[in-house]
Amino acid sequence: IISEVQSFNDQQFFDSIKSLDFKNKWRIMNEFIEYNPELMEEFSVNALSAPMKFLQKEDAIEKLGTLKSEFLIPLIQEMPEELLPLVISQIDPNIFAQILSKDFEDILKNISL
Repeated sequence: IISEVQSFNDQQFFDSIKSLDFKNKWRIMNEFIEYNPELMEEFSVNALSAPMKFLQKEDAIEKLGTLKSEFLIPLIQEMPEELLPLVISQIDPNIFAQILSKDFEDILKNISL
């Protein structure tokens, strides 16, 4: 099987991946990311966030932790609302408070009203 797959041209490879069901596509994507975490940056926000709904919390956090901040921030901005509690639960409240007080005094004033 390996030699067959290695002989695929780009279109054959694409078609074979496309023909897999969702669960197997996610498994393959996950294996690629485990092999090289930087590959996570090559996937669209939707391709990354949609499957996160099906991961255990610890696994999702681990996957998100492999992202560089320049990719993670846009991902969080476009993340479906049902995944935001997962991300928010990982924010250290002390660090968040320091950032707010240092760079976002206007937000703090609005919150305290």
